[in-house]
Amino acid sequence: MRKFHAKPVVRKGRLEQVNISSSASQSEKTRAIREIEKLGKMIKELEDYERDAL
Repeated sequence: MRKFHAKPVVRKGRLEQVNISSSASQSEKTRAIREIEKLGKMIKELEDYERDAL
């Protein structure tokens, strides 16, 4: 479960870097923000599931 949890966390970190990058276009930043929100929800669900399962 931890391996699966690590992938969205890493992806979210990369997208946060895109969001604060001055070289990224506005459309890239908007896409990154949307995906960050989706990944945040997914990560929270994974953490809740892991907490409930253990």
